[in-house]
Amino acid sequence: MNAMNAQWAIVAVVVLASAVYAAWTLMPASLRRVLATAALKLPLPAVLATRIRSQAANASSCGCSGCDRNSLATKRAETATPAAARPITIHRRVRG
Repeated sequence: MNAMNAQWAIVAVVVLASAVYAAWTLMPASLRRVLATAALKLPLPAVLATRIRSQAANASSCGCSGCDRNSLATKRAETATPAAARPITIHRRVRG
């Protein structure tokens, strides 16, 4: 294999890995759960299987704190004190 073919192979692997990561990140959580459950039926290394099992078992599977279904967000909301009300100030633009 010459040097140019090796470069193309490395670039192809990097692009493929990036595409898979982007697709996984942007796909809906319900589809991620279904795919993760299906992937657990394959013979996978223990480290990878553990990570996929957590994705398949997680109810929200989003990992963000903006979702109401995220358990971390509900715990924070229960313990947080309400913010003090502050008036809104409107500044009109002076045309000159």
